[in-house]
Amino acid sequence: MLLLYSFLSCLLLFSSKVFGGQELSSTVDDQCNSEVASWTSWFNTQNPKTTNGNDIEDISMIRKSYPEAAQCDTVLNVEYSVLGKTNNDTSLYQTLVNNNGVVCMGSPTSRCPDYSVRFCCPNKQEYISQQCGQTFRQPHTNSPLRIVNGFQAIPHSLPWAVSLQYKDVHDCGGVIIDQWHILTAAHCLDYSNDLGNFYVRVGAHN
Repeated sequence: MLLLYSFLSCLLLFSSKVFGGQELSSTVDDQCNSEVASWTSWFNTQNPKTTNGNDIEDISMIRKSYPEAAQCDTVLNVEYSVLGKTNNDTSLYQTLVNNNGVVCMGSPTSRCPDYSVRFCCPNKQEYISQQCGQTFRQPHTNSPLRIVNGFQAIPHSLPWAVSLQYKDVHDCGGVIIDQWHILTAAHCLDYSNDLGNFYVRVGAHN
C-alpha cells in the first residue's frame, strides 16, 4: 500500500494542484465559459469513512456510473467542494487535483475530507448542414439516358465509385465505405447464395 501511495503521488504531482493536512479551501478557479461549455452536476462517489480514509473522485470511474459524465470527453476545468471536515486535527492525508478530478490518499486514522466534484465540459455542437438535400449539379430532368439525373464523369474523378460484378459482368454500382466494405443496393445481391462469384472492380474507368 505504501509503494502504491508513493507511485500514485509521483505520477499525479506534475499535473496537479497538491495540498495536504487540513487545507480544505479550493485552489482551483471555478471558471467555465458558458458560451462554449457548462458544468456537470456534482458527483460524490466515495466516502472516506468506508474507503479506508481515501477519497477518489475520478472522471474515468464516474463516467462508468453516470451517463452525464460519460458524455464529457474533454474536461476543461474541475471544481471541488468539501462535504464534511475531518475531526482529526493532525490529519496527514494528501490531496491531488487535476482535470481528472480529486484524489485524496489518507488512512483509517487520518481520513480525507469527503469531496464532491463537478467538471466543466464543452457543449455539444449540433451540426446542421446547409446543403442537405441539395445537389451540386442541376438535374437533367428530360434526359433520355438510362441513369436518371446522371452526368458523364471525368475519368478517375470519383475514386470511391466501384463496379460490382457477378461472374465478370457488371451488375451494379457501389461506393467504398472503408477498406472492407462496399455500399450498394439490396437488390444487387440477388445471388447472395453465390457470393463466391461476386467481384468488385476498383479504380477503373470506361
